[in-house]
Amino acid sequence: PVMLGVALHRARWREPAARRTLIYGSGDGGRVGACVVEMIPKS
Repeated sequence: PVMLGVALHRARWREPAARRTLIYGSGDGGRVGACVVEMIPKS
């Protein structure tokens, strides 16, 4: 959840031109997960 917040913060306020952000993480058991967050500008 923290990384999703960072991605949304980056896309919305810090770097408005950045539309896609890759989020990934790994657990203690060795599992890895990832997703892409894409912001679509309002018309």
